[in-house]
Amino acid sequence: MITYKAGTEIVLRETDWNKNLVVSNTNHGLNLILQHLAGTTTYALEITQAKIGDDNTAATDNDTDLGNAIVSDIAVATVDETTTSQITWEFFITDSELADDTYEEFGIFATDQLFARSIISPAYVKSTGEDTKVEYVINLNNT
Repeated sequence: MITYKAGTEIVLRETDWNKNLVVSNTNHGLNLILQHLAGTTTYALEITQAKIGDDNTAATDNDTDLGNAIVSDIAVATVDETTTSQITWEFFITDSELADDTYEEFGIFATDQLFARSIISPAYVKSTGEDTKVEYVINLNNT
C-alpha cells in the first residue's frame, strides 16, 4: 500500500508486502480457474474489483468474502501482466472514498466471487488528507 498526500503524487509512506491466499472453494479462487479450463463460464474469471475491511482473521481456502468489508466495489485502476507468471493489479482509493480508519484485510474479486484475500499486517491506518494505492501481485509457480 502506498499512501499519497491527497490529490498529489507526493508519497507519504509505503507498507511492506503482505502475503495473500488465492482461495480454493466452490465458485471462488482456484476453482474458477478449473471451471474455465473445463469450459464452464458461469462465473467470470477477470478480476474487476476489490474490497477493504477491518477483520484480521487469517485467510483460509473456505473464504468467500472479507470478514468485514468497509469499502466494496473498488475498481481496478490498472492491470499489468509483468511476466509470464506474474500479474499486478493497482487499485486507487481517494481520500473521500476511504474513511479514516484502521484496515486489516484486502480482497480481490472476479465480479462478485472472491479470488484472493490478504491480511494487512501491520494494520493500515488511513488519516485525513490521504489517497491510497494498493498494488496486488499474484505470482504463479510450480513449486
